[in-house]
Amino acid sequence: MTNLLELLSFNVKVLFLVFTLFIWGFLLFLSLNNWSLIGARSFIGLDNYSRVLGDEIFWIALRNTAVYALLVAVANKFQTILMAPTEVLAQQHWQTIEQYLAKSRVMGRLKQAIRQLQAEILGDSS
Repeated sequence: MTNLLELLSFNVKVLFLVFTLFIWGFLLFLSLNNWSLIGARSFIGLDNYSRVLGDEIFWIALRNTAVYALLVAVANKFQTILMAPTEVLAQQHWQTIEQYLAKSRVMGRLKQAIRQLQAEILGDSS
């Protein structure tokens, strides 16, 4: 039985190495090269990263993803945290999210979910 467990443990480690570390390493290699997988490749170093960090669309997509993840967590009644060192800054973050979502149907549902959670926490059924 011990040999079987050792064999399974070894197989899990090998699968982890193959499907996680190798993939991450290959992705890092690809990100440092200009290569379409067909033809010659050229090493470009951190140019891909500097181009992405200077791209306005990347930052919009990152913000959209962060807000979406926050809202999905709240909608599923999980606690989320938006780092804010002061209550004033937290209020400013909330106002920014409200303005960002003002034209979407999400804001109405979010406010409704917040009211329901407040009612549950306070024990009020209104």
